[in-house]
Amino acid sequence: MNCPHCKVHVNEHPASRCFDAWVAEDVMEWKPYFIVSYNILYPPGRQSFCDERPGLYRDYRPDKPYEFDSEHFYNSSENPPFTQPIVVSYGTSISAAFDVAWKIIDPSEDEFEVHFIDGWIATFRIVGRGIHASMDPFFPSLAICRAALITCLEDK
Repeated sequence: MNCPHCKVHVNEHPASRCFDAWVAEDVMEWKPYFIVSYNILYPPGRQSFCDERPGLYRDYRPDKPYEFDSEHFYNSSENPPFTQPIVVSYGTSISAAFDVAWKIIDPSEDEFEVHFIDGWIATFRIVGRGIHASMDPFFPSLAICRAALITCLEDK
């Protein structure tokens, strides 16, 4: 399975803003909207705001680039200053990676573990979906998110 943005395989994808956007969309349920010249990702809590304003927030355009950090949409005239949502750094933040893990497991049935054996290995055992694992030599957060993507994309 390859990244929809850059076509790099999940187990070879480095921690990057592109990787963070992939996790946001396919695991954390962020949704892209087209605004001005870019596709911007919005978390679930902000999607209804966008859906209510179809003149401003249009459907995702695959022919247009993503703006992962929303640098083009800072409005300092708002009080407090307003920016579009910034995608969380899932690939490098351990706390964000654990948010990813808790998003896909049911603690009463499923298992999730991370350990170090010549690299960080993350494993999900999801009831009815099998065992999925990934490894990264340096970042446990990247191993967790890769395994989560493999788990979530298996059914697609």
